[in-house]
Amino acid sequence: MDAADRVTVVVTANFSGFGVGQSVNRSSALVRPFRLLLDEGKPIGRINYLFHQRDKARVLGALCFTSWKRLLFFPSLVNRNPHWLAKGATLQTIGQTNELIDHLTLESDFNSFHATMLDPDNSRRDVLTSYKTRKILEGVTYWFGVSIQSENILEECPEEIRFVFSSSSKDSDRPIQIVKSSVGNSIDHIISLNPDASVIGSTFIHFDFIVDSRPRRMASFSSDSLRRQNLLDLTPMALAAPTGPPALRSTVSTPIQLPVRGYPVAIPSLQSTIWVISSVRAGDLVEKAVICGFQ
Repeated sequence: MDAADRVTVVVTANFSGFGVGQSVNRSSALVRPFRLLLDEGKPIGRINYLFHQRDKARVLGALCFTSWKRLLFFPSLVNRNPHWLAKGATLQTIGQTNELIDHLTLESDFNSFHATMLDPDNSRRDVLTSYKTRKILEGVTYWFGVSIQSENILEECPEEIRFVFSSSSKDSDRPIQIVKSSVGNSIDHIISLNPDASVIGSTFIHFDFIVDSRPRRMASFSSDSLRRQNLLDLTPMALAAPTGPPALRSTVSTPIQLPVRGYPVAIPSLQSTIWVISSVRAGDLVEKAVICGFQ
C-alpha cells in the first residue's frame, strides 16, 4: 500500500493530578491493550486501569472484558523478562528467555487462563499452555496472583501517555472510534495496601485476583470485612502466594491472619465482580516478580 494511503493517528490518555510527567512508552500496560486492536483488529472493550499507590502512583495493570467474553489482564512490570509462574512447590519459566509477557487471558468458562507472550519488538505472539483456576466457593473463582519484591517493580504512572499508530486512510475511522470509546470510558481504580500492613524487613507485596460471579448483593469480600481477614475465608488452604523455596529464599510460616485490603472492580458488561486483594507477605522473593497459580 502506498504511503499516501496511510494516516497517522496520535492517541493521548491523561491522568491529570495523579501521575507525573509524560510518556511515549509503547510497552506500558497503559498502551499494550491497544495492540490487539491495532495489530490484530480485535476490539478490546472498556479498559479498567489498576493503579497501586503508596510512595507514589504506579501502574498495576490494565483489565479488559472483550466482546468474545474473555477477561484480559496486562501486568505492569518494569522488566517483563524474566517472568516466572509459581505452581505449588515449583517455579517455572514462562515462555522463552527472549519473550516478554503481554497479558493473561481468563477463558469465558473461568476454568483456565493462559499467558500471551511477545518478542521484545512486539512482533511475534506465542500463546502458552493453559493453567487451571481454582473454585473457592460456588460462583467464586481464584484466577491468579502476582508477587513483587517492591513497588519499584511496577511502572511509575505518567500524567500523560501518548502513542502513535498508522492506519489505512480508508478504514481509519473504525479503529479511531474504538480507541476513543475505550480510552474515553476507561475507569481508574486505586489498589492500596491496608494501613496496618508493614513493608519492612524481609517482605514482599502480593495481589490476588478473584472473580465473584454471585449476585453483587451476596458478595462477602467487602472492604470493611477485608481489613484484617482470616485468609482461609478468602482463598483455599494452599495459598497462591509463595511460602518457601524456590520462589522464596527460605520457608516462612503460613499466616492465619494478616492485614489485607480488597478492591472490587465492576465492569458494566460483566456480571461478575473482580476482587483485587492486596497484602504484604513475609519472605525474600527470589525473582523481581512471580505470577502465582495452582496446578
